[in-house]
Amino acid sequence: MPRSFDSVFYGAAGGGEDLPSDDEFNRVSFLSHFDGANNGVNNAFDDGSASNHTITRSGDAQQGSFGPFAREEGYWGVAFDGSDGLSSPASTDYEFGTSDITVEYWAFPTTSGAISNILDNRQEADGWKLGRDASNRFQVYNEVTSSYLFESGTFPQGAWSHFCWTRASGVNKFFINGVQSGSNVSDNSNFDSNSLNIGVQRNGASQFFTGTISGVRVIKGTAVEPSGLPT
Repeated sequence: MPRSFDSVFYGAAGGGEDLPSDDEFNRVSFLSHFDGANNGVNNAFDDGSASNHTITRSGDAQQGSFGPFAREEGYWGVAFDGSDGLSSPASTDYEFGTSDITVEYWAFPTTSGAISNILDNRQEADGWKLGRDASNRFQVYNEVTSSYLFESGTFPQGAWSHFCWTRASGVNKFFINGVQSGSNVSDNSNFDSNSLNIGVQRNGASQFFTGTISGVRVIKGTAVEPSGLPT
């Protein structure tokens, strides 16, 4: 198992070296390395942030040893077969208001040509979702304005991609594999939705993701821009 959750998921596997710490860990609302909690059965999930949110699976989503980088035991990915998902219940940790935010993930799609959700925070009220459209582009959708903050780039099938969305003082930026994509977008919407779905739309029954997701991180109150591709 990982030595400490505040190590997040940076760095490579190795012979007992100290891992870099995450300076923003005290602000992290949700962090899942997708390492299991049930002795290798691989179908229970932990939130590694201090909030320790419950994560519930629908269908047969499960951990595997496949991830975007090599690490010690743990820090894996979760395989989604196109009919399952994960959910974390309502919490003020996901109720961003107009504050600064960071949302990021790694994903490895194994199909293309259909809308699929990575993260969806719209269950109760006005929120946001991150996903992939039918043209294999990255998406950030704003439920408050019923419009896309971002719909661009190439989200390839059969390859790992890292995506990060930040908002600082109403300025939204979008990063693909550590590099900003497109222009800054001014939007300071009040996001008051407060649950989180992974790999499926908010209704739990459509726009399923097929492939592997790893390293999901949500930070409330701080915009943490990547300085190059996380390794």
